[in-house]
Amino acid sequence: MTTRQELKAKVFLKSQEKATLTNTSICFPLFSIVKKISGLFVNNFFLQGSNNKVARIFCVVHLRRLLSDYVEGSHSSEWHKLNNDTHKYVKNVLLEVLQKEEDGPTRRVLCDLIGELFATIKKLDDEKKNAVQEEGKQWDTLMPNIWSFLTSGNTVLMESALKILGILFVYCGKEFAEHTEELFPILKQALEHENIRVKAGAIDAIANFIATMQTKYCKIFKDLIPLMLQSIVLIVRDNEGLVSKYLEIGELK
Repeated sequence: MTTRQELKAKVFLKSQEKATLTNTSICFPLFSIVKKISGLFVNNFFLQGSNNKVARIFCVVHLRRLLSDYVEGSHSSEWHKLNNDTHKYVKNVLLEVLQKEEDGPTRRVLCDLIGELFATIKKLDDEKKNAVQEEGKQWDTLMPNIWSFLTSGNTVLMESALKILGILFVYCGKEFAEHTEELFPILKQALEHENIRVKAGAIDAIANFIATMQTKYCKIFKDLIPLMLQSIVLIVRDNEGLVSKYLEIGELK
């Protein structure tokens, strides 16, 4: 999220802290859960159906603050305090909303939330695992959905899937270390896609993998360097940051 968007979301959050968000013209349906989490009530937080982009970003930012272990600053997820039905509901609705959200910035923050929540669940300590039931300990439907998005032909879903994969590589890289041969054709296909944003998403995902994993797991991606170079040539004018990521890949030995 850009600094301006985050500031708008925080301003909106502050303005609503003393109000109950029940006006459906403002809120959008992602949460109809009224749960007390660390002294905060999440009152009718809904993730779709509003034309107010700031309201939608506000909801996603707030949920990320509540559920992710990876929010900037000192923070701990409240995931383990929710019940089994809520765990299942949140996971299902996040994926449903991701497929319907039309605003790019909101969708990207949703991807952050989804990726970080998966990592949060994967890294629950023993005490928190003991506090939750099965739905709170795993998210078995996420990866099948990511593969489905990547093969859907829908460029928005493909870009979202690559964004989530990139986050998973950062926080859960070991989960994928032994699956590079399966990842290779998926990322190769994304690099070959005609859509620039899909190409960029693939480069970002590969760069995240390389930045966090041991070299022995990354060498397979050297074969993708020609494709990555071709992609970068097409998009570098608008995405200069991709050059540094390509240079990191080029340093593989």
